Amino acid sequence: MIIEHVAIWTNQLEEMKDFYARYFDGRPNVKYTNQQKDFHSYFLTFKSGARLELMAMPSVLEIKMIQSLHNTRGLFILHSA
Repeated sequence: MIIEHVAIWTNQLEEMKDFYARYFDGRPNVKYTNQQKDFHSYFLTFKSGARLELMAMPSVLEIKMIQSLHNTRGLFILHSA
């Protein structure tokens, strides 16, 4: 099995991109934006070939934050592909 990428929802997109670039040497792509859906994302590629997708979309994050009140872990890894 090969995992193509892992994705994380965040409300701190730029800060998360900078963190993974600085401390894990991830190379971000150009920011993707879908203005109709207010969706923004970066893919970071690491030396191993692994990729991380960081995603931000206010309407989704509001739902996830409410759901996290019932989840003591508080981390949302939405999908891996």
